[in-house]
Amino acid sequence: MKMHFTTGIIKPYEMPRKVERQLDFSRYCRRHIALMVAYLGWDLDGFCAQNNSHNTVESKIFKALIETKLIQSLETANYSRCGRTDKTVSAFSQVLSLDVRSNQTTGVGVFEPDGYCPNEPKPTSRKTTPKSEELDYAKILNSVLPQEIRVLAWAPVERTFNARYNCTSRQYKYFFPKGALNLKLMEQASKRLIGEHDFRNFCKIDMSKNEIQSCIRTVFDVQFTKVNAGGLNSRMLCCFTIVANAFLWHQIRCIMSVLFAIGEGKEQPDVIEWLLNTELCPAKPQYSMVVGWPLVLYGCQYDNLEWHWKEGIIMECISSLQRTWVNFAIKVEIIENMMNSLLSLMPNNSTTAGMDIVLLERLCTIEV
Repeated sequence: MKMHFTTGIIKPYEMPRKVERQLDFSRYCRRHIALMVAYLGWDLDGFCAQNNSHNTVESKIFKALIETKLIQSLETANYSRCGRTDKTVSAFSQVLSLDVRSNQTTGVGVFEPDGYCPNEPKPTSRKTTPKSEELDYAKILNSVLPQEIRVLAWAPVERTFNARYNCTSRQYKYFFPKGALNLKLMEQASKRLIGEHDFRNFCKIDMSKNEIQSCIRTVFDVQFTKVNAGGLNSRMLCCFTIVANAFLWHQIRCIMSVLFAIGEGKEQPDVIEWLLNTELCPAKPQYSMVVGWPLVLYGCQYDNLEWHWKEGIIMECISSLQRTWVNFAIKVEIIENMMNSLLSLMPNNSTTAGMDIVLLERLCTIEV
């Protein structure tokens, strides 16, 4: 390290600091786009930005948008989101919409912002500048986002597009172990959710809103499927899929809590109809709500959106998920080996029916 001497005091030679180049946003058009985002929310504090936590999906996306200079500020970005997911909930197809910097001057969603002042071509230049390609929004954002949050694709949309209000349906999946649950009874009961109903007894009312909230939602479809049929019956994983026009706060987690009670024989299937009848049941009974980490926002449907997919982005996301899968798959195998070794010590291959309760008890631990 170089040194220089002043009045007998030795000081280290300081390299001049690199001045960060400021981007002149006035030279760029804006474009209203939709972003498709996937995230593993198990270690995150939910999707929505919070005053008391920076560990949310939105906070990290906002930081990435500012850092990559795709937006100048959130206040001027015309931002909207399809839905808000709770703490530890994941998503495969969350959708956002906002105004971002664009390389284009024409096209769907492209507009000139206030104060727009593009670079004028040099008078001496006789060459025609070729039209530049649009910014690769997914690649740019993924370069600074954490691995658990990935932008899968983007789509040009009209300036009036709103990720929340233009969504025609949402699909959620909830994964759980079969245990001793009566899946047939649960499926029969779940069919009673289909249609337009008042779901006030299947949600948590947001008291922070100073307006009367409508709890009427339309469920289009529900379905139970078996994810893996191998191994012991009690360890079989299942998936509950529900599609609706929109969902209330904690609605799916409340629905799953009631369906679990039906599957365990603690409630009859007609409890669904009773809870949906606000005359017979005007106030929500107190019951436990299932945890959020097995829940995934799996799809958000829109009319006439043309998503821009890149093979490189898809392969990078697959590689990231594979690394995560290997980590968990090995841990699952270690745990299963330990369990099987312990079961081999049981006299006369005793039944594991008592273990089914343990499989479910940790999914229903939150009071609402």
